[in-house]
Amino acid sequence: MKYNILLMISDQHSKYHIGAYGDPLVRTPHLDQLAENGTRFTSAYCACPLQPRRRSR
Repeated sequence: MKYNILLMISDQHSKYHIGAYGDPLVRTPHLDQLAENGTRFTSAYCACPLQPRRRSR
């Protein structure tokens, strides 16, 4: 059996700005559906969240 995996990573985006996490103003129906039917990682850690511009070349 093959699995379909979709990994979404959002840069500089707080989880509190998605309807699935309870934001009453922002409407994100597609992200809410993905969150409802998929797996949400509620705790994550990034060892180096910022990369200097000189490293991106």
